[in-house]
Amino acid sequence: MASRLLTYLQRCYRLGFGLLLACGLLVGALAGGCTPQVRDQKSVIVIVIDTLRRDKLGIYGNTRGLTPQLDALASQALVCDDAWAHAPWTLPSTASLLSGVLPQRHGAGGDVSSGFRAVREDTPLLAEQFRAHGWRTGLIANVDFLGPAFGLTRGFEHVDALGSRDNHTPRTATRTTQDALRFVEGCGDQPFFLVLHYFDVHAEYEPPQPWRARFADPRDAAERTQPMGSREQVVARRFQGATLDADLLGRMERLYDAEVAYVDDAIGAFWRGLPEQVRATCTLVVTSDHGEEFGEHGDWEHGHTHHPEVLRVPLFLRAPDLSPRRESALVGHVDVARTLLARAGLDEKRARDGQRLDTAPLPGKTQHHTAFGRFWGPATTSMRSESYAVHRRASPQAPLLYERPADAWEAQPVRNEARLQGALVSLAAWEAEQELLPAKQGPTPRMDASTKQRLDGVGYVEAPR
Repeated sequence: MASRLLTYLQRCYRLGFGLLLACGLLVGALAGGCTPQVRDQKSVIVIVIDTLRRDKLGIYGNTRGLTPQLDALASQALVCDDAWAHAPWTLPSTASLLSGVLPQRHGAGGDVSSGFRAVREDTPLLAEQFRAHGWRTGLIANVDFLGPAFGLTRGFEHVDALGSRDNHTPRTATRTTQDALRFVEGCGDQPFFLVLHYFDVHAEYEPPQPWRARFADPRDAAERTQPMGSREQVVARRFQGATLDADLLGRMERLYDAEVAYVDDAIGAFWRGLPEQVRATCTLVVTSDHGEEFGEHGDWEHGHTHHPEVLRVPLFLRAPDLSPRRESALVGHVDVARTLLARAGLDEKRARDGQRLDTAPLPGKTQHHTAFGRFWGPATTSMRSESYAVHRRASPQAPLLYERPADAWEAQPVRNEARLQGALVSLAAWEAEQELLPAKQGPTPRMDASTKQRLDGVGYVEAPR
């Protein structure tokens, strides 16, 4: 075929069409036969707000006025009302978001007792595809789990993964925004794929002013009176069973709210700081990796259960060709990767566990959403359908069944053994059908001493000091 094309183009040249045209056509024809037909390249921005609960956004019913910037962006977007993460902590959850592959396949995760695992090298990542087809690729992240040791930096030409040595000194949302805008400026007129990760909402809760004064408990509004969500509290709760009374949890949540409001303001500044042409043409995704529990199921933090306050996440998709609407279907992070690849004209099948979000209504959308793993607490796999949620937990923890959507917060387990066993059978059948058993494990991460020290400093520890 190539020789026939060359002969034809040589004939065109002799007829006077010109050598430049002939060469251009030849290169284009040969390239087109080897790569996907990429559409007009537009920039893609994925914002991940670490630990952000869905119910803190005004678009999902919050009335405290915490997120005016995000609400304004969402008013122009496809808003998913029933979106879920596939794991209750950052590493496996974000790996699914950036691959379109479930945790049982990509292998990233592990836990504090058995050790952490990096993403498998055969897991296709979004950044790899975007970079291979001409996009500039950038990652701005604020926790080591998203850094080189754990595999999620593959495909990014610009990696700014800045882990913190403790909970007091992470890069602030203001600095994160500034660093992200510098990356965008450096891209010039070239399209880019940017993953932007904000960490401020994560414990320890230390919001700056004026957000602290506006949203914190009056006892905490003026200055930092005591640690809230400190490493010491994390360790005491996980390993020593320390009691967290309702008043303390309430104060923590109010400080958390102030952090949410601060990050919202920083995201507004990021959006306004983008070139007008980027704002007018880019695809923007906003979500979180997981939420945070403040006593809803008798505990605090994340990584230990699969309940809605931890797994149900905000998710919206804004693009100039998408009409604003609400999507009620049950969706997950893997659907984001599939959607972004499809919209860019790339190989969407590499996001094998996802389906497209940007069709209305969603055709053939799966009837199930699954989540897998834990950071601490009982090993858990959960599955949600349109009518129920089932949690299969490691013994001696009993499995749990809840009605959906009537019991949206999973407050009252269904006391019907036959229905529970039926749901567990359905979960096992789904895992077998999707070839999720046995779950794969990623490689042991190659962490240097400083990475280990930073993770220990922010509370990702195996035991108390």
